[in-house]
Amino acid sequence: MKNQRNNRMVASTKWTNKDKMLFHIIEKYGRQNENSKKVVETFRKRKTKPDVALFGVYDKPSETFYWTNGMNEITLDMVRQHYLQVFGSDETIVKLCKPVVRLEHKYHCVIPYLMDILNAAFSVLPVKRGEQMMFGLVKLGLHDDFDFNAFDGAMGAYRLSHLRPHRKTQKRTRRD
Repeated sequence: MKNQRNNRMVASTKWTNKDKMLFHIIEKYGRQNENSKKVVETFRKRKTKPDVALFGVYDKPSETFYWTNGMNEITLDMVRQHYLQVFGSDETIVKLCKPVVRLEHKYHCVIPYLMDILNAAFSVLPVKRGEQMMFGLVKLGLHDDFDFNAFDGAMGAYRLSHLRPHRKTQKRTRRD
């Protein structure tokens, strides 16, 4: 019953070209900054394990990302308060921050990369468990060398993609 309800919630999300443009930008910059191996190694080497705040689980067979611990609401609020100028609008972020998000497998890292981009003080810790990938935020003290200015520049095309062409409101007449 719960699965059927979640599938209905998930099926309603339609990804537009603008949404996919954001996915590609996030993936490009997320991959450039990806340090998941370093995060996992550092986490394993610690004698006292730091707290991990689980924020989501991606289920590969259903191609679904499930947010946990209310992190979707926190992320949406954070974007609206601090990063709205970067994104231009919250349209795609609202879709990504639904409690259950259907994402093709090729986009399964979009939400974890976004969390990594938005949370410089924390690292994203991926944990594979069978057909699922769990993601958490952990404070390891690793240097974050993410180039946010380059990311913001790349977001320019995304911000402009929602603008409509300007149309003159006056009717033009031809001179004879």
